[in-house]
Amino acid sequence: MRRWIAALLGAWMLMSTPLTAWADQGVVETAATGSLTIQGESGILVEPETGTVLWEQNAQEELAPASVTKIMTMLLTLETIGRGELSPDTVVTASQNAKEMGGSQINLDTGEQMTVHDLLMSVAVASANDAALALAEEIGGSESGFVTMMNRRAEELGMTHTQFQNPHGLPEEGHYTCAEDIALMTAALIENSLAAEYIGCETYTIRSDTNPYQMRTTNKMLSSYDGCLGGKTGYTEEAGYCMSVAAERDGMTLIAVTMREETSKQRQEDLKQMLDFGFGHYTLQPFEDVLVEAAPIAVEGGMVNEVSVVIPSFEAPSYLAEKGTTPSLQKMVTLEPSLQAPISKGQTVGNVSFTVDGETVASYDLTAGEAVDARTLFPVFAKIWHKLISL
Repeated sequence: MRRWIAALLGAWMLMSTPLTAWADQGVVETAATGSLTIQGESGILVEPETGTVLWEQNAQEELAPASVTKIMTMLLTLETIGRGELSPDTVVTASQNAKEMGGSQINLDTGEQMTVHDLLMSVAVASANDAALALAEEIGGSESGFVTMMNRRAEELGMTHTQFQNPHGLPEEGHYTCAEDIALMTAALIENSLAAEYIGCETYTIRSDTNPYQMRTTNKMLSSYDGCLGGKTGYTEEAGYCMSVAAERDGMTLIAVTMREETSKQRQEDLKQMLDFGFGHYTLQPFEDVLVEAAPIAVEGGMVNEVSVVIPSFEAPSYLAEKGTTPSLQKMVTLEPSLQAPISKGQTVGNVSFTVDGETVASYDLTAGEAVDARTLFPVFAKIWHKLISL
């Protein structure tokens, strides 16, 4: 089974960077293209831990995303909080621009103050455009400043078919993305430990001390689909009904995206069909044989004759398997036959890799446990002299 993007392997490698890119080389051959059909114009089903595309339909077609745009707005907000540059308790003052936003909103008034937490809840639960703009202006200094951040983050994630023009998703020329890119930013969002509280919330009340207003989620799958973690809906006349949703069952998470559906009911039925397909046909399993042993490596021209090998700590890598099949699993330890001094502590001296049906799914470096200096004439003569005078 081929993986979506080889760069995703870095998410499993020790000392590597976190998940940041799947799509820098485009979608590769999928596991089950054509095994199901949806009514939407575009869609994709992904298992994000391994980066495997289980199914796709026109996944790179550039389309208007409507409020699914807010996935990026929420992601940037949570990442700003994670860096300590913002707090959920930070009070944001709404601008005139936020008040004048159209579409779904919480009717912010100019000068009204609301915490980042409540604004995020308003974006996640009620899909509030005014709340999204208020957050954007707070974080980016202006809407345009925040949009620059959105596009920069999209590039970092490998979203090669995306261009944002605003933080809310109302129609604007040059504002587009695709199902594949939406899956990428959804994966980044659910990977953030702070996200679950927001995207998994069904009801939330704001202005409780003055004029209580209870919001109810636009994501009906939270209550109707077993294992739903959350996601984001979207609708405009131009975009049609769009949605990205994540669900988890038996330790496996799936992300399903559909774009340009004709009705909200059809959108939900298609997403359910996609997720049912994934959970019904695939399973995520950990490698059971992960014990790695390595003998010391011989050293040539060194002050000592061998160097120890350090085996890093790592969790058992997972692999995706089609139910009813028995994939070929292999663990391979490769070491340098010998090393030439000098050797630095931490120098790479080998590798352990895990493969499924011949395809590497995880790889870790093995390193030298200590430094070894090169042998020089003076220490050799000193050792001989020491032996002579001891006679």
